[in-house]
Amino acid sequence: MMTPPRASHRITEACLASPLLTLALLTTSGCDSPPGTAFEASVESDAERIWVGPDFYANRLQDWRLRDGRIESIEGGAAKPMRTLHLLTRALSESAGTMTMSVRTGAIEPGPTHEDTWSGFLIGVGGAHVDFRISALSHHWPSTDGGLIVAVDGTGRIIVRDNSVNHGYTGPNPNIPVDNWPLVSPDRFDRWGEPGADMRLTLEARPAAASGVSGDGPDGDTYRLTVTLADGETREVLTRSTYSGIASEHLTGNVALVSHRSPLMDGPGYWFRDWQLAGSKVERHDDRAFGPIMGAMYTLSRGTLKMTAQLGPLGESDSPSAHLEVFRDAGWSAVDTADIQPLSATAHFRVDDWPGDEDVPYRVAYDLGTAAGGSERHYFEGRIRAIPSDDREFVLAGLNCHHISGAGGQWNADHFWYPHNETVAGVAYQDPDLIFFAGDQIYESGLEGVVREPADVAAIDYLGHWFRFVWAFRDLTRDRPTVTIPDDHDAYHGNIWGNGGVREPGDYTVQDAGGYRMAPEWVNAMHRTQVAHLPDPVDPDPIEHDITTYHTRLEYGGISFAVLADRMWKSPPSVVVRGSDVVNGWPQRPGFDAATEPDAPGVELLGARQEDFLERWANDWSDGAWMKVLLSQTPFVDVATIPEEATSGAVLL
Repeated sequence: MMTPPRASHRITEACLASPLLTLALLTTSGCDSPPGTAFEASVESDAERIWVGPDFYANRLQDWRLRDGRIESIEGGAAKPMRTLHLLTRALSESAGTMTMSVRTGAIEPGPTHEDTWSGFLIGVGGAHVDFRISALSHHWPSTDGGLIVAVDGTGRIIVRDNSVNHGYTGPNPNIPVDNWPLVSPDRFDRWGEPGADMRLTLEARPAAASGVSGDGPDGDTYRLTVTLADGETREVLTRSTYSGIASEHLTGNVALVSHRSPLMDGPGYWFRDWQLAGSKVERHDDRAFGPIMGAMYTLSRGTLKMTAQLGPLGESDSPSAHLEVFRDAGWSAVDTADIQPLSATAHFRVDDWPGDEDVPYRVAYDLGTAAGGSERHYFEGRIRAIPSDDREFVLAGLNCHHISGAGGQWNADHFWYPHNETVAGVAYQDPDLIFFAGDQIYESGLEGVVREPADVAAIDYLGHWFRFVWAFRDLTRDRPTVTIPDDHDAYHGNIWGNGGVREPGDYTVQDAGGYRMAPEWVNAMHRTQVAHLPDPVDPDPIEHDITTYHTRLEYGGISFAVLADRMWKSPPSVVVRGSDVVNGWPQRPGFDAATEPDAPGVELLGARQEDFLERWANDWSDGAWMKVLLSQTPFVDVATIPEEATSGAVLL
């Protein structure tokens, strides 16, 4: 097989642009940038979209958008502080050097003046010792490796605040006082005019020694910052502040835009435009871009290749379709085109009569608009593996429950398990023939909390969680078959008794009543992200509320896999086990006999439709199968016990 030429994700310098954003070299004199490292963002006036672009990571996804020629933070509520938009394809190096960054900014909805709101920059998040994907999550609360805030506050004052002080926050807190971001005092402050609604904030950083100021560190390795606020249109300088003794750790790692609350402490936050970055400290990292194609997963069974490509949520003016190309006979050729599905932002490809006798490189292609009015083609590449022969060892990797964090709230690996580097490396070392993700690919709370309604916003909230899973594991899934099945947390539940989609009437909690608590269109969008690439459902009729099913069989490498949705028809015990006062699956009544009392007529575990499928599958040894494997979210029987007086599994925590 001929090896295809390795295509870049981006074809030209213009292709480095975010959707409808352009990257170009800055020409500012004295910026001292290595060739190709400077950055400039320009937004086309008619761009409108939630996902800002492949050069950026938004916290949260739904809190930012492109609109009216600007980047906007649309979340300015008091309970959602420090919204950030991290720049992925540039970072500040560990080496000494200079940096200049500027942006135009203003409040989307002006209001009262106060100090507990600001817009500007977050710099020095993380560094070489922190995975940049962790650093890109930094928002909401201050903690170790959180960087330094350089901004203009709601009173029109230039501020520098420390975002790296650990106050013990381990998740989003709605009541963080402004003093928990300590002010850094300037050496000098000059004011010549009053800031207006359109301001240009400029930050210049130089090593203290190069600035003619003695450093405070043992080797004089501190920095001097000069921060200027000017009129956005005329560039007339209004105020300037200088700071010395800034630790070098605040000049390495990620940089981001920050929008903190708003003048009204409600509604939208701040807008930004003309974001520029240059200097000898600036490093270019094109390989860190994320999108427009975030990742892909595929299966191959009975000669049919199915693939799901995950994209960012696009706008009405964006291209509505993506393309699948394969490399054969010394060239690339298109084999399928798929429309991008609403809510899930997925493209679903299907190729029948796939031979499976050799490795075949593939790439998903998407044409992304640029600020110049044209488009650039972006690619996500992988490999369809040859079907393994049944005379050798078959390696199956099984993973589940990918919570991203759980320690002291630091913006580093002391708090974050994500992006699961050790797990990914271990699985890659084993080089499995197939990967099985058994559920809880995401957890709905943790870093950002959860949005349950309306369905369209909740779907974007889900994508924000799902994108982290895709980003962590896409280098495994891009070139081997992958089975993913959602469990309770993927569906924004703590437990699911699917009950065929039926929610029973009565005095039950939303979860204990059975069915799905999220809107049906949301559930189906979640299914499209996780199971649409599986072989076709053996029984595709939807359950109640038109919720899609996905139980199926996969024939691969001489092994016949049954894939179940084991919670979809499960009966809710709070409803069917009468007189036991069951809450979240745990009987509360003293003296409840778990050996006999749960038995009730008509109670379902898998449901008749899946039981019929399993009966047929277990007796069908066609397709050259020599072994059968059942893939399920949960075990059917559990012998774990709890103390006699306990009424839930909480005692085990």
